Amino acid sequence: MICKNCEITDIPYVYGKADGNTREAQGLYRHVFPERQCPAKCTFSAIYRRLRETRSFCPVVANRGIERTARIPNLEMEVLDTIEEHPEKNTKDVVAEFQVST
Repeated sequence: MICKNCEITDIPYVYGKADGNTREAQGLYRHVFPERQCPAKCTFSAIYRRLRETRSFCPVVANRGIERTARIPNLEMEVLDTIEEHPEKNTKDVVAEFQVST
């Protein structure tokens, strides 16, 4: 659902009034803004979480389009085994040993 800025700013307000209860927030939103389409329950918590984490209503787009590294199960197991066998090693040492990046 694409919201206007004024609608997005109302979401955390209503979510807070509902004390973080998404179902109650939906009901309150419908009551206060009957002319608007009510967001899904998960939208209330997602917008609130984004605002707390990024201090912005806008989604973070910095890493979009960057190709993710494929997971390599054998390498993962080797790294975990090394960490278990040598708990004194720090992340920098393990990265250097396996020539991977964090």
